[in-house]
Amino acid sequence: MPIYDWAKAARDNGECVMSGFHSRLERDVLDILLKGDQPIILAAARGLPKRYPPAVKKSIDSGRLLVISPFLDSVQRITAATARKRNDFMLSVANRIVIGHLSQTGALAEALSRIVPHKEIIRLSEK
Repeated sequence: MPIYDWAKAARDNGECVMSGFHSRLERDVLDILLKGDQPIILAAARGLPKRYPPAVKKSIDSGRLLVISPFLDSVQRITAATARKRNDFMLSVANRIVIGHLSQTGALAEALSRIVPHKEIIRLSEK
């Protein structure tokens, strides 16, 4: 699948990747990225987690994985609203946006319609 190839290339090229790493596919991408040494940013759709899986904790401790959140720690559940706000935040700060799959009627398509037009958007499903 194109997303796995992209993740391996990003890892091998040392590219910083930011994602929520929430879906199963995104967690697979995180597993691929954790095998490299490039910087990674995990953007949480709730307050900062209190515990992390061992591989994530190791990368945090080594200074190559940064966990950020636009929410207070009191926000403990991920909802459609918190995911939307997190995604809007990521879209606003990203230099380049890479999308594995885009539903034209989904929340991501709606969010992309609002971003600044000068951002580079790469759609892997169209490659």
